Amino acid sequence: MSEQVTLQELQLAADEVALNRRLKPAGIGSLVFGGLALLAGLAGMGEDPFALALLLLGLLLLGTGLWQLVTLNPKGLVANGIALILVGVYNVGYTLWQISSEGSTGFFWLILGFLQVFWGAQNIKRYPRFASMASRCKDKELLRSIRALMEGAVKGKPNQDAGLVEFQSVDFKRDGVWRGRLMERYGLFMLLPGWEGVFVLPEQVEVEELPGKAGKRVRARVRLGDMEREGTMTRESLERLRRWMAEEEAIEGTETMP
Repeated sequence: MSEQVTLQELQLAADEVALNRRLKPAGIGSLVFGGLALLAGLAGMGEDPFALALLLLGLLLLGTGLWQLVTLNPKGLVANGIALILVGVYNVGYTLWQISSEGSTGFFWLILGFLQVFWGAQNIKRYPRFASMASRCKDKELLRSIRALMEGAVKGKPNQDAGLVEFQSVDFKRDGVWRGRLMERYGLFMLLPGWEGVFVLPEQVEVEELPGKAGKRVRARVRLGDMEREGTMTRESLERLRRWMAEEEAIEGTETMP
């Protein structure tokens, strides 16, 4: 990678990697559910009064899935989410109608319908996170490097890698575990189990040890740029993060970036 790469370019590449990780599985899921709905609709034509509606929903899912995979556009999250919700509502409503009118016990489709509504809502919820991207990263070499860096942070273990730190947020409704890759010029903090990453400079990070303990972990307040969270971390991660922020000494295992 070029030594002229900026923090903004790194963040754009990280957002691109995270977006692709969201869009591709969602697109494949739409193709699978769309194909199943299409086949079920075709099989029920002439016998099931709702078969046409299911067939059309299947075509809608296939269309949004293909568009999402081809364009990798953030708007695909909304289109895919709406299509999934419609199919989920159909599965729930149709199963309930069968149960009430025919005594059917197709609880699998009922549960699947609720899950599809949930997955669809999650896709729509994620859209604002990526809609604000000013542009898309087209640098393939940079994308490969950032993808590898993010994979290493996700799969790495702080107790085995001196260049990693980990922070467990207390507020599980907002986020969970943040794992940080400490590098010479920047830090990359990944929100697990997802793939959302934030690049920050050492001066953009603040950590404060709070009173009290949580077992063998210490309570701390961590700020990453504009985000501030309270939670717990190991003493080793806390001291490692402080040394990196102060640049008092080189951290063994720290990567050079770029």
